[in-house]
Amino acid sequence: MEDRLGRKITYLRVSVTERCNLRCLYCRPESDSGAGDGDCGNSNGGLGAAALDNESFLRIIAAAAALGVKKICLTGGEPLVYPDLAALVVGIR
Repeated sequence: MEDRLGRKITYLRVSVTERCNLRCLYCRPESDSGAGDGDCGNSNGGLGAAALDNESFLRIIAAAAALGVKKICLTGGEPLVYPDLAALVVGIR
């Protein structure tokens, strides 16, 4: 797989959740009214609007691996608040 400049794509960034409990100053807008909720403005209690289950993540990652992807970067919000992160990592390995 190549990007539009002809460079080989060997990594994939996967955002596992939009949620974050870190409340970093550089990331939060001043107008955020979620002060004290520990959820950085994503206070819907879920994993974010577009969260997938592990099976879906693993299918996407397997397809990318078949196209030559060698590295996976799990990102998000804060990936450590994704409840099935350990199982996802085991599935990726």
